[in-house]
Amino acid sequence: MIDKELEQITEEDLQRLITNKVAEGKTLDYKEKLSIDSNSEKKEFYKDVSSFTNAFGGDIIFGIAEDSETRVPKELKGLELESPDEQIATLSNMIKDGIEPRIIPAPKIRSIQLSNGKTAIVVRIYRSWTAPHRIRFNNNHKFWIRGNNNKHEMDVTELRNAFNLSGNMEERIQKFRIDRIQKILANEAPILFPQENSSFLILHLIPLSSFHPEPKYFDIKKIKDILNKYMILMEPFQRGIWWNNRNNFDGFLTYQTYGDDSENYYVQFFRNGIIESVRTKIVGDYDGRRIITGSYIEEVLIQSAEKYISLLKQLDIQPPILLFLTLTNVRNAEMFISETQFFTSFHNIKINKDILQIPELVIENFDIQIDKFLKPVFDMIWNACGYDGSPNYNDEGERTQNNR
Repeated sequence: MIDKELEQITEEDLQRLITNKVAEGKTLDYKEKLSIDSNSEKKEFYKDVSSFTNAFGGDIIFGIAEDSETRVPKELKGLELESPDEQIATLSNMIKDGIEPRIIPAPKIRSIQLSNGKTAIVVRIYRSWTAPHRIRFNNNHKFWIRGNNNKHEMDVTELRNAFNLSGNMEERIQKFRIDRIQKILANEAPILFPQENSSFLILHLIPLSSFHPEPKYFDIKKIKDILNKYMILMEPFQRGIWWNNRNNFDGFLTYQTYGDDSENYYVQFFRNGIIESVRTKIVGDYDGRRIITGSYIEEVLIQSAEKYISLLKQLDIQPPILLFLTLTNVRNAEMFISETQFFTSFHNIKINKDILQIPELVIENFDIQIDKFLKPVFDMIWNACGYDGSPNYNDEGERTQNNR
């Protein structure tokens, strides 16, 4: 696979593969021609795509001629296409209709105009988290997987491993979430929290790729500038210039502490791509009553989650990504709206749980509007205090002026 985002690949990048004699391998395949007219040609395309997504993903590049023996690319010839966009649409529909179950994340396809007037097509296929996938075309219901530089039909052991991985991934993710919550509550987090019985707002972004048997581990030194840009704390004023950051055993940490009786924050980036963001003291005191401010929580979550998702995109960590939100030590807390509305009887409803473990949201692609995406999470917080949902959205789910 070319070490670049698909949208950034240029003719020079393709030519560099030839100059450097980069041979085909587990994640790279060269095709001189693109022909999908006959059933046998369509079947071959399905085998290529499904074999990559059942393995480690990769790039199929149409328009590059290779040496049949060494698998080394020889020439960037390109394809003669009247309409590259129509060709891309055809390939996308074939993948959607001819492989089951649905591949998540879906492959991406891009055309690259060449200086010789022709076109190269790059099909980027990601390691799928709904694997294993099989062809469902022309009664060819077989499973394929990519090897070092070729593909083969999956044997019984490979199929069993693939199904086992798919079946226990949810359990492993939930176990990770619970373990992290327990460590935070036991003051075994990356920073020490001086307050006893503090309340926490805990946000986890967990790419499914982090739980693959062979996950990608990031070299923190190489990505530190990106981490510094996007790892913001869950605080309202974004005083980034005063934040601390450092390497640690798990990866990279951004944090700030303000004393025993103040909010403290951190964001932990794990080497396998998981993000954990925590802030303390989300339950306040108002005239002896425990309160949480829903609108405030929404504001900090929207601005921070948007940055974290951008970070994962910058690092080419592909969806699906699970978003989890947890609130701790919130039993008997009431929702604070404003001083003028606080003392009505309706606002006396108290949260009856110590920990609110809100079910996950699934980020299937990066084209989401974060404030609308998070609405179900916010609604559940307000539901816990007796409300129908967040008052900061209209009936169409659009965010309106907040009521903080």
